[in-house]
Amino acid sequence: MNYDLAISRGVRLNPNIQYVVNPDNLPRPKAFRQSNDILVFGAWLSVDFAALLGMPAQK
Repeated sequence: MNYDLAISRGVRLNPNIQYVVNPDNLPRPKAFRQSNDILVFGAWLSVDFAALLGMPAQK
């Protein structure tokens, strides 16, 4: 699924949630124990400066 929220004209916020099951420890080869499952939250902010300035959209 893909969700985004139009904050204002030309500005969109896209939240991101990931659940990683049994992550790999390759970057840490000397780790004493295996990592647990991970729940990650993030966000992506997209800004269209042309739309903010009122310029016409290119096709």
